[in-house]
Amino acid sequence: MEPALNAPSISPVVSMKIAYEYLALHVGTAVLHPQLDPVRALLRIEPVSMEACLVERFVSLPYAPFHDLVLEGNVPHAVVQIRLFGGAGLRVHFQGTGIGGVRLKYTHDLERGEEDFRILGTETNT
Repeated sequence: MEPALNAPSISPVVSMKIAYEYLALHVGTAVLHPQLDPVRALLRIEPVSMEACLVERFVSLPYAPFHDLVLEGNVPHAVVQIRLFGGAGLRVHFQGTGIGGVRLKYTHDLERGEEDFRILGTETNT
């Protein structure tokens, strides 16, 4: 069974919440840094500017039965990539925020029901 490609798109706020929680896995309590205050305000449904966080949609691969999350690094700010069903993708840009340390890639294989974390390297441009 393949995903319905005519379904409504994911809300930018949902994408930001997924990416923010993924950042929290990388940096722990450092995710509470004041630079991310505008993102937290938006996630609490407070009226704020969307300039602190930009969600970009892309298509990369044809359908494949997996989802994954990866911290792309600081290009020039922290960017989290979300891929659903292999090809439908979102990049969440955390404007003005740099994340250092190990970069991880999380993959959930939908056919086997297995999860995997891989270390991609380190990012030092914070």
